[in-house]
Amino acid sequence: MTTSHEPGSTSDTAADARSTGPESDGTASAAPNSPLAFPAPPEPLEELMAAPLTPQKRFTVPKASWIRKFGEIPHASDAIAGLPAWMNRDSAIAAFSSHWPDDPVGAFTATMAWAYGERAGYAGYRVARILTASSRPEGREENPRVRTALRTSLEVAMRDGAVEGFSYLNDCTHKVKSHQGTDADLLVGVDCGRIYGLGPSFFTKWLHIGTLALSQESTSTHPPAPMLDSQATAWLNTHARIVDEDCLAQDEAQKAAVIHRKWHADASSPECTDHCLFLGADEARRDAGGSHTAGTHADGPFADRAHADGAHTDRVRRTPTTPEGDLLRLRAGRTDDYSRYIDLLSAWGEPYGLRAVDVSDRIYRLIRDDGEQDSRVTEELAIG
Repeated sequence: MTTSHEPGSTSDTAADARSTGPESDGTASAAPNSPLAFPAPPEPLEELMAAPLTPQKRFTVPKASWIRKFGEIPHASDAIAGLPAWMNRDSAIAAFSSHWPDDPVGAFTATMAWAYGERAGYAGYRVARILTASSRPEGREENPRVRTALRTSLEVAMRDGAVEGFSYLNDCTHKVKSHQGTDADLLVGVDCGRIYGLGPSFFTKWLHIGTLALSQESTSTHPPAPMLDSQATAWLNTHARIVDEDCLAQDEAQKAAVIHRKWHADASSPECTDHCLFLGADEARRDAGGSHTAGTHADGPFADRAHADGAHTDRVRRTPTTPEGDLLRLRAGRTDDYSRYIDLLSAWGEPYGLRAVDVSDRIYRLIRDDGEQDSRVTEELAIG
């Protein structure tokens, strides 16, 4: 299990020194309710944020496999039948708008066709379970409570913001479980919008497409909702580990500098030279102040201290985390973490004039590499 810095440790002191606000190198805007600033975004994301984003690459929709699962749900089967043969996010927004507000089930089904993508697999069956609020959707009609909850979730998101829309679909004292079977429909939408079978990975896609579409038609004061699923959390975790390594290395360097100064301040210690015990064989003196950069495996008196503190461990084992890196670690199904996710993306996008949803788009572009490469292909598919 990973461990964080103990309160009051040298690493915490170093963390405070590293996070002095937006003006500090390597940091973004301050995280709400935290003395730390968000770590700076990785360079590939910065490059994407500095340029316009190309449209998403189109994919084929396996309509037949979807429609087979919607025998008693005509709004869902009609929505799939009405989709274009080739689809991307722009197509999903257009499909949503063609069904909203009269047919939330059709709008939701079209959105899920985009969310699941070309290799849908069991997607039709899973969506049928959601729409019927049943673990056995065969032969069942759509559940009216689901229709109401889908509509209300977007009304809440447009009126109160993405986090409130997330909370409406996520936070509930009536926890619906698959083994409850036919009783599930009695629990869906009771004092909340929790929908059987619909978790955050896909209801954030519903909120995403819905708020994007509705934002084009209204003057909502709240920006569209960004998606958040396991792909994005894994991507952020990878960046968090890099941030941890950088911060721990800075901590070690700062501790080395303190010991170095104390060592040479002692009258009995030798004068600092290029052969100083605090220098490794491949390290050079700093230009300013004559102090030295401490390496991960520094030679001399500091070497034992680095290993004793446990800041650097074998790569096979888990390494300690840092407060800065922990700001990037998100737990699934937590409304407060989704709120922090939006704050993080907003801080990253602010210097580029981008909203949280725009930064999220670029993160998923890095993850999926699904940008359209040739505008002529896009035009041909649109015509076809």
